[in-house]
Amino acid sequence: MNLFDDSAARARHRQAEAYGRSADEQENRARLIESEGERRLKAQRDEASRTAGRTRSLLAASGVEMASGSALDVLVDASEQAGAEAAVTEHETRRRAADARYGADMARWRAESLLSPAEDDADRFRRAMRTGLVIGRTAR
Repeated sequence: MNLFDDSAARARHRQAEAYGRSADEQENRARLIESEGERRLKAQRDEASRTAGRTRSLLAASGVEMASGSALDVLVDASEQAGAEAAVTEHETRRRAADARYGADMARWRAESLLSPAEDDADRFRRAMRTGLVIGRTAR
């Protein structure tokens, strides 16, 4: 191995380490996204519960029958809206976390590909001679 090959190997190793750090950062980002999503879901549920309680209190104070009619419709609609908002938050959280994990996987793959031995033309020729399978450029 000459000086150039050794220098190139060190450069590949440094780049692979950088990709490894990037993968770790992406994994941490995914965990933070999930944690933040859980916090937002809890906050949405708490707010929906408080809103439903206030609405029931106002309706009861007004003497409105809550077991039927438009009062029940208001309560059901508010509950359905809160459920839809929670579903959107949960879906968005999963998507963002999955994107971050995909970024981590790609960084790991790049690091591994830098550290694996590269196949040159001589390697391809030797493999082709062993297997009888020629891929790429062939002699005419």
